[in-house]
Amino acid sequence: QLWLENTARLDYLLERCFDYQTIDEQGWGWNDGYYSIPVWEGKPHYSDCVAVRFRAGNGQEPRYKGLKGYGSFLYNKYCMEGADTVFIVAGELDAALMWQDGLSAVSSTNGKGSFREEWVPLFDHVDRVIVVPDRTPENEHETAVWISGLFGTRGRVARWPEGFVGKDYSDWRIGGKSEVDFLDMVRHLL
Repeated sequence: QLWLENTARLDYLLERCFDYQTIDEQGWGWNDGYYSIPVWEGKPHYSDCVAVRFRAGNGQEPRYKGLKGYGSFLYNKYCMEGADTVFIVAGELDAALMWQDGLSAVSSTNGKGSFREEWVPLFDHVDRVIVVPDRTPENEHETAVWISGLFGTRGRVARWPEGFVGKDYSDWRIGGKSEVDFLDMVRHLL
């Protein structure tokens, strides 16, 4: 077992507010200094793995990378089944943490700038699509506006409140805020 070899690797994920169930269900692992994040076609372990993303474990660059020859995929798309509201975020770990917290969230595997218009029909059954950009860099908001525009009146863009020093949902949770606090922040968009 990967986690038995080095509990610091597991501790890092636990410190990022993940629970054991999510870590196991997602099939996360470790490979050469990076957490491996399988991208499943559907539900994890019950569908094909279509790609693998890697997240740096100790600050090395690049922070994220993927297997060569694979394009962009929609990470966590199985969570959209039956959802009225879906959040689009800028990272696999944010999408997984939001899903763990009971929120339907997806992410493009190569960053928000790689969101593909051909994915829009996957959201046809969804009443609201809320794009949650990272706070930095500045062009994140422009990209979020473009993505939300693909969904017409169903698309919305969330803004982080003044005083929030983090950059994304993971920082929100690590900083002691809950999913209820997040829903209160975006309530006007629901």
